[in-house]
Amino acid sequence: MTVADNIAPTVAANAITLNLISSTVTLQASNSTFNTTTDNDTCTALVSTVSVDGSIPASSYEFSTIGTYNVTLAVTDASGNSSTNSSTVTVTTAPTVLWSEDFENDAVGDMCGTGTQNAADNNFSVACAASSDYAGPASFGGSTQFMFEDAEGVEVLSPVISISGYIVDVTVAVSGNAALDVSDRLFLYTNVDGAGYVQQVIRTDEADVADIDLQGITGSTLQAKVVVFNDPNERYYIDNLVIQGCQDLDGDGICDPVDDCVDFPAGACGCINQTACNYDAAATLDDGSCNLPGMMCSAPSGGSVGLYTPNVLGNGCDCVTQSLAQLYSEVFDDDINLNESNQATPVCSSTGFVANGNNWSVSCSNGTGVFTFPSSQLETDTDLAFNVYQASDAVLTTASIDVSSYAYALVSAVVDPNFSSPNLEANDGLGHQYFQGWCQYWHHCESFR
Repeated sequence: MTVADNIAPTVAANAITLNLISSTVTLQASNSTFNTTTDNDTCTALVSTVSVDGSIPASSYEFSTIGTYNVTLAVTDASGNSSTNSSTVTVTTAPTVLWSEDFENDAVGDMCGTGTQNAADNNFSVACAASSDYAGPASFGGSTQFMFEDAEGVEVLSPVISISGYIVDVTVAVSGNAALDVSDRLFLYTNVDGAGYVQQVIRTDEADVADIDLQGITGSTLQAKVVVFNDPNERYYIDNLVIQGCQDLDGDGICDPVDDCVDFPAGACGCINQTACNYDAAATLDDGSCNLPGMMCSAPSGGSVGLYTPNVLGNGCDCVTQSLAQLYSEVFDDDINLNESNQATPVCSSTGFVANGNNWSVSCSNGTGVFTFPSSQLETDTDLAFNVYQASDAVLTTASIDVSSYAYALVSAVVDPNFSSPNLEANDGLGHQYFQGWCQYWHHCESFR
């Protein structure tokens, strides 16, 4: 008996930082730090794509400019079930290299001996088990790399590196020969602030010799080590071990080049606009936190909104409730579309449908079986609503409203709780603002200065 799989993957997209070392840096949808998706079917591969700020989904995306980006990860399993999740990717400037080792200045030869052996320049060390055959620099691929053969837990260790004030990455170039098999293992461990080694990466697939890129490490000190187990004639190679990072002087987890405000020394960031309600005389850097008179201080509710208003003492602002002016409304009670038999009929068509008085219109391309029309929610209910049924691309548009003389505009909607989650979009001619919901009525609101 065949059991159908109708369970979508549990998609997990994690916020990460990418360092723009050259002209571009690439985010792979399969990046194991960014993508930690799980699925009930563990036997077949998942297909992952990324979309950055609305771009066409693809298996990877190439960034060329520093900044913070909204990234949507979509994952599909072998049965066609799919799901999405979003996070942010921060792209920052080329990192500061805090330690590196490319083995080019090290003599070719086995470094296994009694206890821990230091490189001639003390830039790395090697610890070998007694039965290990060979662990040391060797010629491979046109360069000198570190080779492991018959390595029974051989460790290659970095020095203890100061990473205070940085967000760091650990990268390792990995390769191997064709003799590697399923018994071979390669691990990457980190020891932050002397708290003990933590396993970060494990390679158990002999065909998996992709480079390692471990990101987002913070602390005061870091030591990294690579540990390998393999058999005679089976060889792992590592090269270009690098610990590098971006400065994060205020320790807020955001690289300074893309931080809105670097609060260093502490207290430097704040509101420096003297007309603001929350002016900070001690601050020297603007962090975008200023609350100006007339800005909303509480969410609109019941036809009113709270606005920052200077108080009578002149030492700040109070949150004062102001009434809203309704500039547009649509309740759909006079727009039901009836046929000759007095039955509500669909309004979906390629030419669209314009309501009485041109107060709203609707368009949708789907044909037979699609119902997008005002109808009562209950047979005994005379309060009509805009009913969307089996319309994947229905778009309801209001008439254009002049809000040029108003400081703020609010768009609201009442939504049947049984509805799915379509989008409510307000277009001010300069950009878009997105809300969850669908339209039963819309209104803009007035605010006061």
